[in-house]
Amino acid sequence: MANVISGTFTLSQMLENTWKTKKNRFEYQERDVLKKVVVIKQTVLHPDRPNEPTITLMCKSFSYPNYSPYNNHVKNGGKQRKTKHQYDQIFSIETDSNGQFSMESTNWKYRLGSQKKWQDNVPQNKVKTIYRKTLSKWKKDYEKECEQIKKKYTGEIKKKKLIEAKKKYNKRKTDHRKSAPYLDKGDFNSRVNGINGDAHFRLHPALKMFGHLYGREPENLTPNPKNIFCPKHMLALIDFLIKRGILI
Repeated sequence: MANVISGTFTLSQMLENTWKTKKNRFEYQERDVLKKVVVIKQTVLHPDRPNEPTITLMCKSFSYPNYSPYNNHVKNGGKQRKTKHQYDQIFSIETDSNGQFSMESTNWKYRLGSQKKWQDNVPQNKVKTIYRKTLSKWKKDYEKECEQIKKKYTGEIKKKKLIEAKKKYNKRKTDHRKSAPYLDKGDFNSRVNGINGDAHFRLHPALKMFGHLYGREPENLTPNPKNIFCPKHMLALIDFLIKRGILI
């Protein structure tokens, strides 16, 4: 585990800023289920400070959505997961001068989602969203077919053939959306690579800027200080740790 360095702000300050700027994250907190929280306490001894070990708490967990389109209502009134969709998260924090894991500490790091690279060039057959390039090609195919029909047929036959070509063009789009397994690039990266897009593009660069990002740095992303907020998954984890007296 990378050493936790002193960051810029406390967890309490981050919570306060979330309440001010992204209050809906608190509302969304109940929409996901927090599972399998693993709490590990690590002690690092320092030769030059034998009586001052660094004690770090590292929490690993994952959460999954409890709402449509990722689950189904079943007959008994409950819900059943129908789509794999979950995020790992890691939170690490050092003890303060009193030997406690405090919300007022600045020595903490966090990450939501995996450390894999974001895949931007997702194959068209994997996502329901039709790329402009693909749609342009399909439209050219359709227009070419229409031109051939106009040259070959006349009257009612031509009219009928053009209607059939239009239906064929629309069906091509409909069939693609039915067959592609993922909604869009974000859904693909979420379910295949375990990346949370909101955290990857907005939160992580800002956390890195202020010394609070755990693990791999985001690639070529410009940080925005305004994107300092607690994701709903982090709020659920903090709530879990506070209720068990681990975090004060």
